Amino acid sequence: MAKLVSPLLAALLVIWTASAHAGSVKTDQSVFSEALDGQMRYSIYLPDAYHTDPEDRFPVVYLLHGYGANNNEWLEFGHAGDVLDRLIGSGQIPPFIAVMPFAEKSWYVDSAEIGGPGNYETAIVRDLPAKIDEAYRTISARSGRYVAGLSMGGYGAMRFAFFHPGRYRAAASLSGALFRDIGIPSIDAPIEEGDAVTQEKAEFWFQGAYGRPFDAGVYRDRSPFGRVNALSEHAEQPEILIMSGDDDYFRFYEGSADLYAAMRRATLPAELRIENGGHDWELWREQFPRVMRFFAEALVRGRNGGGH
Repeated sequence: MAKLVSPLLAALLVIWTASAHAGSVKTDQSVFSEALDGQMRYSIYLPDAYHTDPEDRFPVVYLLHGYGANNNEWLEFGHAGDVLDRLIGSGQIPPFIAVMPFAEKSWYVDSAEIGGPGNYETAIVRDLPAKIDEAYRTISARSGRYVAGLSMGGYGAMRFAFFHPGRYRAAASLSGALFRDIGIPSIDAPIEEGDAVTQEKAEFWFQGAYGRPFDAGVYRDRSPFGRVNALSEHAEQPEILIMSGDDDYFRFYEGSADLYAAMRRATLPAELRIENGGHDWELWREQFPRVMRFFAEALVRGRNGGGH
């Protein structure tokens, strides 16, 4: 990633931040999702420029929550609205819209047919952006769409980027629940097929997202690790930022480093940052601005015809 802000980005930021003030937040909105056959909740942040510049269109970042959280996690614990106001107001990034969907404990995969929470992958990749692009002045092309998540959401962000590379310009994982092979987000032993104890843990953590009982084959088929080679041959390759704390309770730094290494071996664009910290909001609040600066630079590279 470029170490210095490009001249074009610098010029745009001068324009974008000339009158930057606080944005607005709408919580617990809902849209109908065909994939879910029902309503889907989300929260949304609109930058001040969305209201003051009625002719402009804006890039969108989708922020994915962690296990057991909801569509307001990024706002309540990550203070995402305040952080975005500060980054935009200080000229570090251009105005972004931020959309925060609620995905239950779905692991961001489609699972309705195998006993899981529902088809949340299709809901968030297809249905929600279509509704957002219809309702708001977004840059509806790939160049204006970004995704980031923490923990379970970091895994989801990597899945979306790897399985739907034509839809996202860049993606970021913050302490993503990444495993090279089958496992559970725990410091315990990985799942053993046929073992009642570990199957019980799999049910607790995965809620049927990979079948009931847990199906290791389904898990592997849906893992970003299994998509590295396919992504390396795809015409559109999202820029990837992978982060984790070096004291992560779940040892997600291992899977983060493994995925980064696999991507580099396949000559895919990727950045890895192992930071001092655990598996908590203290680290994620600190790293969120870096994620947004990464996206801002990817946005400009895309406009210049560079990047992947």
